[in-house]
Amino acid sequence: MDNEMNNDEICTVTLTFEDDVTVECDVVAIFPLNDKYYMAMCPIENVEGFEEDEIFIYRYFPEDENALYVFDEVKLEAIEDDDEYELVADELERIFLEAEEDEDVLDE
Repeated sequence: MDNEMNNDEICTVTLTFEDDVTVECDVVAIFPLNDKYYMAMCPIENVEGFEEDEIFIYRYFPEDENALYVFDEVKLEAIEDDDEYELVADELERIFLEAEEDEDVLDE
């Protein structure tokens, strides 16, 4: 899988899978967990072969840990271990729920 950062839109990543399917994604989260970083991305448009609300989660290797969203190229790695993936997915869900709660507080 090739990964390319779109410099015009800081939070957009283009994923190219082994079968040459290219998916442009918005970066929805970059977060640490157990001394590793992860990136969650959501396709900008519906892509044949993928669920409509699918979120891609990969292990992320930042160029600079002090500037997680600043990079020229994105180095990602698939999460092969099911237990690790479950932990990461649970953490992402917690992040989304926390953000939703924060948004609700701001609306009050």
